[in-house]
Formats: sequence, structure tokens, C-alpha cells
Amino acid sequence: MTSSLSRLSAGGILLWTAFCLIHFPSSSLAQSDSVVSYPLVPHHQERARRSLQGRSMPRRGLRNEKHLRRRTVEQQVGALFQGYGTHYVDLWVGTPPQRQTVIVDTGSGTTAFPCSECKKCGAGEYHIDQVFDESLSTTYGPTTCTKNKECVSYHSSCKTKNCHITQAYSEGSRWDAVEAIDSCYIGGPHEQPLIKDYNSNPLNPKHASHYAFNLTFGCQYEVTGLFESQLADGILGMNNGMMPYWQQMSDAGKLQEEMFSLCFARQPTAEREGTEAGALSFGGYDPKLHETHMVYTSGASDGRERQWSVKIRKIFLRDGAAGESVKSTKKKVKTVEVKFDNQLQGIVDSGTTDSFLPSIIAESFKDAYEQMTGQEYVPDEPMSLRTEDLEKMPTVILQLVSSSGDNSDKDYKTPGLAGKADETNPYDVMLAIPPSHYMEYDDEADTYSARLHLDKSGESFTLGANAMMGHDVLFDLENDRIGWAESSCNYTELVVEGGFKFTITGEMQEPAGEDEDEDADADADGDSDSDADADSEADNDAHADSDADTDVDAHADSDADTDAHADSDSDADTDADEHADVDVDTDFNATDVDLYTGNATDVDIDVNATEVDVDGTNATDVGIDANSTDA
Repeated sequence: MTSSLSRLSAGGILLWTAFCLIHFPSSSLAQSDSVVSYPLVPHHQERARRSLQGRSMPRRGLRNEKHLRRRTVEQQVGALFQGYGTHYVDLWVGTPPQRQTVIVDTGSGTTAFPCSECKKCGAGEYHIDQVFDESLSTTYGPTTCTKNKECVSYHSSCKTKNCHITQAYSEGSRWDAVEAIDSCYIGGPHEQPLIKDYNSNPLNPKHASHYAFNLTFGCQYEVTGLFESQLADGILGMNNGMMPYWQQMSDAGKLQEEMFSLCFARQPTAEREGTEAGALSFGGYDPKLHETHMVYTSGASDGRERQWSVKIRKIFLRDGAAGESVKSTKKKVKTVEVKFDNQLQGIVDSGTTDSFLPSIIAESFKDAYEQMTGQEYVPDEPMSLRTEDLEKMPTVILQLVSSSGDNSDKDYKTPGLAGKADETNPYDVMLAIPPSHYMEYDDEADTYSARLHLDKSGESFTLGANAMMGHDVLFDLENDRIGWAESSCNYTELVVEGGFKFTITGEMQEPAGEDEDEDADADADGDSDSDADADSEADNDAHADSDADTDVDAHADSDADTDAHADSDSDADTDADEHADVDVDTDFNATDVDLYTGNATDVDIDVNATEVDVDGTNATDVGIDANSTDA
């Protein structure tokens, strides 16, 4: 793709450079007051990439979310796009900006993409964009060095007075790059570079340029394997280390709180022009995206070095008839526990397409699957399925270790928490992975294959992009935790409701200049800001009302308890500011499993959902009839 940027005159570049020195000083601090999100796009060929580094959403979303971070702290929200299994985001690099699409990878810490010296890097044949031409950027510069310790990137070393980075991956891919620095920002219009600081409403895609800073990255001159054949141009390192993109953004004063969230939707196809499939938010999350309240797992930095870590306490298989949400929608649902002895330690890796459970539980998992379905579970084996067959397959529910401290602002009966399903650990998080996420469709062969593998060595595991699908996942370094909220991850809807637009036409546009749409932006910003302020007041009122109803009325009026995993299809009928009494009997826990003792006692647990809260999304009061003999 030939960008119009390459046609800028020398005089234009000089003018642009002077403008940037005024509007994007490298030492300037962000004057922030709310949260920002960006669109994401998914990606499947990265399936085995593991680094060797060691329901539709209610229109207004959740209105009583306790953490309205977007309204108090600046957050950047941008679109994610669908790639081949994983998701990518737009990274605009240089002065003037050139677009590079990069896979969002929480499993690695270096941002890198092909530059002009990279001759067989996939540009033109596989990648979305042409290589980054550093000669066209007036702010580009390689880092210089005389010894290794002067190089800042992980895996970098000093060679011929420049820092060089080499990164290898266990499935055989690798890349080599020169360490470099240039002005960068993420998100914004998908097909239009921004050449001014649009300090605007955070929901305006043009606000993205407000977060430009000098990024240290890898300017690739050689790539192999999947890095050549993938759809996206490069990779965005977002691990829990010293040099990931979000950390550099924080160091530059552009991130007030050291946290970001990834909200992955799954689209059936990935178009080269871009298929919007979620949102990336810096500085927090936007609760308008959420269908359930955000709940947290503890000890995000307790596992492997530089990785975002979680622990699994229990695994269940639940009949697919109960729906895709952790909140069961059906009555008397069969659930089978996958038996294993010790807690499992693993990571959340958005750059890995599939998920990998440890081989030590493989036999137990397959036994539970056969007990549930009468069929053998064989990962990677293609099978022909009708839609109704897929929907009947089990939903995998992971009970992730947490504590009352990380969820102290939540009632333990909150959907997404274990609640009375595990009275010993009621604040554990329940993560649902439905068959539509762990079964991958091959449109050419018209077959499905299971991508929840059972061959990870030892007791470790990896939750890849398919486990994150349908959730807004918050990576919160400040509080050493990971947040989980179910979501449709509709970025475009969020932007449109904010009074702005986000479109994909397949054609690159001229840069948005200083005088372009000035009046329109001002009007949009004014209206949107006013709406946002009014909306914020409405949110606060709704929050206060819903808290009162939840803490007092709902509990006082309820005749039966409600399970964290049970809700009703009639949720969709409840309005944002109304309550609905919905009686739903749901057997969350399985025959042949006693969740209190772990013994096989043919115990069914009946769950009655009443007093569905605001938006029909927050079920309160959970009750379990442990004496049920319905085997």
C-alpha cells in the first residue's frame, strides 16, 4: 500500500517537524482527566507463538460499575482489529506518521516492525502495510552505544556502535532489529494519520495523537516464520516487564495509572482492510463496554518473570445448553468437575492464539468431557459441525484464584465470582470459555478444531486469545491484579454513542491537518463533553440508586439466593434503570460432584436467581440446595 505521506514535500516535512516540536515535546506531561480506548483487530497464524523469554450488550452498558475510571482519570480507548486468531492495533510511527499494524502481545515486552532494510519481511505479500521507511521520518534515530548496558531493550546488545535486538520463539519464528527511537501513538482513525494534537474528548478517535511520545522499539531488518506470513506488520510488547509499550507511555507522562485493558471480540473473517474486533484502553477500562461487573484475580506478578500471571483452582465442564456466559441461562444444567490435586500456575498471553492446559490434567479432562458428551475430546482434529452441534458442546469454566481483598467492593454473589459454588473460596473468579471460542473454524475446509490443548508441560498453563474472547481483561500493575468482565467489546458502538464516528473504507486518507474539521471537531467535542458530563451525573445517580437497591432492598426482599453463575434470558428485557424480578432455577454444579468436599456424591446444586439488578446484569442473592438428591 502506497501512503500519501511519501509524497510530502521537503518543505512540508520541515513545517511538520516544527509543528511537532511545539505540539509533541518529548518531555511534556499529559494533562489528563478521563480514560481512552482504541480499536483492536484479531489474528490466527500466531497459534503456537510462545516466547522463549521465560448476548448483545445492553445499549448503555453497566451503569452502576464502581470503577468509573474513564470519568475520573484519563484513559485512551482505541479499536482492535481481527487478525488470524489474535488481535492487532494501529501504531502510527514517525514524523509525519506512518501506520504499522502490530499484534497486541501480553507475553512479550518489545515493540517491533519491519523497516526499510528488511527485504523479505512480508510487506506487500502478507502484511497490511509497507515497511516503515525511517528515512521519511525527521524524528527517527537508532540508539548508539559503546557497551551492552547502554542498550535498553530486553535481548539487546551493542554491535557496531548500535544496539541490536534478537527475539526467538519456540515455534521457530525469530526476528532481528536495530534498537531505535521515534514519535509514536496508538489508535486514531484507521486510515488517516494525525498531524496535530487533537486534545479532545477521549472517545473521539482523533484524540489519539494527544498521547504521542518517543518510543524505543525494534526496527526489524530480518524476520522468519510467522512474522513474515502474518497479517499484521509487527508486534506490540505489553508484558509485565521494564520496556513494554504501556510502561514507556507511563514513563513519558502519558499514562496516569499503570494499567490497560484488552477487550477481544471474535469476527468470523479478517479482512485486509481491517475488521474491527474490540478495544484497547490505556489507564483503566470503560464500564460502558461491560455486561458483568469487573472481578479480579490476585497476584498478577507472582508467576513467571515479566508475565501476567493467574492460578487455576478448579476446572468444570458445563452443558452448552446453559449458554456462553458464566451466568447460566438454563434450569438443571449438568456440570462435571475436572479433578486434579494442586493449583495450576499460568499466564495470560494475548499473543498466543490458542490456550494450553497442562498435560497432568489431560486424562481427567478427557474423562470429564466423555462423561459430559459421550464423545472423545481430541484437540486439533477437524470435525464437521452444524451450528446447533457447536452450541451443545461444553463450556469450559475455570475457577481462578483470588481473594476477598481484590474483590472487597463486590458482594461474593456477584456474577463472575464463585460465591456459594465454593464457600471456602467465594471470591475466586469464574471464567467461561464457550465452544464458540475454543473451537476454531476453517472456512476453506468447513470444519472445526478444538484449540484448547492439553499438552503443556508440568503444572503450568497459557490462557491465549481464545480464552480472553468476550471479556474486557484489565492488566493492573498498580494493584497487582487482573480484572475480568464479560463484554461484546463493541468499540464502534461506544464511539458512535459518544457522538463520534469510526469507519473503515479500505482507502488511506490525507493527513488530518491543523485546520481540518476544526469547527466540526469543536462542535462535536462540545456536544460530547456536555453529554459526557450529563451522562456522568446520570451514572452517579444510577450508581447510587443501584447500590442502595443491591445492598438493602434486593437482599431484604429476596426469598431465595442467586448464584454467581445463574441468570436469565430475560436479562435482555430489563432496562438500564429498572429492576426485574426473574425466577430462574439453575443447577450450576454437576451430578457426581460435591463442590464442598470434592467427593463424588451425586449432588446437584440448585440455584435460584431473583432480583436481577440494574440492566438485568447483576444477579444478587445466591442459594444452593446442597441436600438435593436429583441425580
